Amino acid sequence: MAEEVSYDVVVTDPDIAKFSGIVNSCDVLMRVHGSALNNMVFLLGNAAVIQQMKLNDMEYSINDEETTLSELCPGDHAIFKVPKSLHPQKADWDTFSRIFLKEQNVKLDVR
Repeated sequence: MAEEVSYDVVVTDPDIAKFSGIVNSCDVLMRVHGSALNNMVFLLGNAAVIQQMKLNDMEYSINDEETTLSELCPGDHAIFKVPKSLHPQKADWDTFSRIFLKEQNVKLDVR
């Protein structure tokens, strides 16, 4: 169906190095609901995620005060000013995963 409406459809194996680059190049990620949706972390900003399950999602973007990266880096650091420069397509995977997946903790302001 996606091909019929002019999308380039990519079906790939779960090799993380290859897969992260492919997802990073996508404008839309469509997946049956499940843990594989965690791969949306590889999408660039403004990409769309389509999951095949009846859920009500709410978009939320954390602010600088909600990430512990604000305690590790000055406010003018590339993490805040040019975050796409640290995305896996532009930076190496080791740097990206270390910063965003290992060193960062998120403290949501639930109010």
